[in-house]
Amino acid sequence: MSQPTQDDFIPSAKPAKYDGQFIPVDTPGAPLYVEDDQLYTEWYNPTSQDVVLEVHIGTDPKNAAWRKAYLEATPARRLEMKSGNRIFVIKAGQTKQISSDFDLAIQRTHCLHPACTNKKDACRDLDHPRVVSAGLAPQLICKRWHKVPGLAANLDMAKAQAEQAMAAMAKANVEKLSAEMEVQGARKLLEQAQATAREALEAKARAEEAAARETKARLEAENKLQSVEQAARTKGK
Repeated sequence: MSQPTQDDFIPSAKPAKYDGQFIPVDTPGAPLYVEDDQLYTEWYNPTSQDVVLEVHIGTDPKNAAWRKAYLEATPARRLEMKSGNRIFVIKAGQTKQISSDFDLAIQRTHCLHPACTNKKDACRDLDHPRVVSAGLAPQLICKRWHKVPGLAANLDMAKAQAEQAMAAMAKANVEKLSAEMEVQGARKLLEQAQATAREALEAKARAEEAAARETKARLEAENKLQSVEQAARTKGK
């Protein structure tokens, strides 16, 4: 399979909304927070709706230690231990720190820098322009990047809605054209039928006229013959 090119990832005409810079350029790495030897990434929700993320963290062997921890856990923690999924909620307009282990699950980006020598889907340069190409929450903004990523064309809802509208319009035009062609075909068949009927009527009229002439000629011949026979009988007397 060929690698995607820059043309396969079109930046959205409507960039993500985020008022302000992520971090000063002179403080590289500031969005990553270290807590108990764990890296965290800040995610900002610019939308008017809460975003719920469900990421897979796996489950531990269900041994005695697991059962003891399960009995002591809260209901939410029990659900996480049984399902192996962890749920994060980022409220509208708020920022939340989430373990960087889940970065690729939340969003995958594609670098658009023409001189980038890394794999486009694995570029980590903070200054390179990029688009969000996949992930659980493409609407979130990762505060790691110095430039706000756009949305790939396949994730741009406005573009998708416009394409759907165009497709519906094209379908309607095809149906309209098909209906017009059917009407034109029916009209042509009607005209042909009308022309055939006129020809039949004209042929009938010609046949009746010819029959009338023939009848008239026969009657004249019979009258003439009768006149001749009567004249002959009169002359014989």
